[in-house]
Amino acid sequence: MKQTAIAPANIAFLKYWGKKDERLNLPWTDTISMTMDRCTTKTTVSFDSSYKEDTLSVSFYNQQKSEVRDQKKKQKVFDLISRIRTMAGISSHARIVSENSFPSDAGIAASASAFAALTVAGAAAAGLHLTERKLTLLARLGSGSACRSIPDGFVIWEKGVSHETSYAKSLYPPSYWDLFDLVAVVDPGKKAFSSTEGHEYAPTSEFFKERMKHLPKRVSLLKEALKKKDFELLGTLIEEEAKSMHAIALSSQPPIVYWNDGTKQIISCLLELRKTHLLGYYTMDAGPNVHIICQQKDAATITKYIEQLDQVQMVLTNRPCEGARLIEEHLF
Repeated sequence: MKQTAIAPANIAFLKYWGKKDERLNLPWTDTISMTMDRCTTKTTVSFDSSYKEDTLSVSFYNQQKSEVRDQKKKQKVFDLISRIRTMAGISSHARIVSENSFPSDAGIAASASAFAALTVAGAAAAGLHLTERKLTLLARLGSGSACRSIPDGFVIWEKGVSHETSYAKSLYPPSYWDLFDLVAVVDPGKKAFSSTEGHEYAPTSEFFKERMKHLPKRVSLLKEALKKKDFELLGTLIEEEAKSMHAIALSSQPPIVYWNDGTKQIISCLLELRKTHLLGYYTMDAGPNVHIICQQKDAATITKYIEQLDQVQMVLTNRPCEGARLIEEHLF
């Protein structure tokens, strides 16, 4: 059977950085995120007894479809497909074709959307009928943050203590709050250190244990900011969290520097705009590109200022959206 799914990337307000269990991708803390409607991955999966082996081809942003050469990434995909095969009790190999609407390996959560789409399409193609919770468990095994791209809108990933208890669920639907995520792209290329390496090195930072002490309170406050729609509290918290994560990266062994001149230019611009009461708050995942969280009423004006910066190549405008889902369109 052939099935296709589309899944959004997500921007983490509270970060997943460092793994309590590398095999299961268990995080040290609950994380909270928002789905992104313009940054998506479409994936078609077909299981067929005529296939001699599992195959994977991907169309990366603004590129032709090609075979994936990174063997580690390829193996993660095939490992997830093997899990699906085992769950479904089938033996057929799979053909997987995927395409991205935004730059990959640039700190915009392409692995989240990719493995979420793969999970939903693969499970359906294998004839499985899984609950949303089960889908988030399965997606998490491929890429931790992928579990947050399965549910709709504003999502919490419960850290849990085991495979069955570490899952994602929606806190609020996409329509709950008119927030925008303006992704200011200063470098669409592949980052020097992967997120996987960042997770591995995180505990080597002398500040890692200190970060762990602050996270429970930050989780509680961020839940409160969402509940009350307190935008300034939300903004303050996501900036604190971004700085905390990147301080860990910078002080790990070896040190990881994701920010570049463009990152700093955008932050400086946002701080100046804030003096005029134009509120946009920054956060960054594992890369130099900046996510600007703002309210709908300010999105166009902030975009205008950010697009004028000489380091900014493009701005991707995102609203909260529904999570991963099956669609009728197939890629082959």
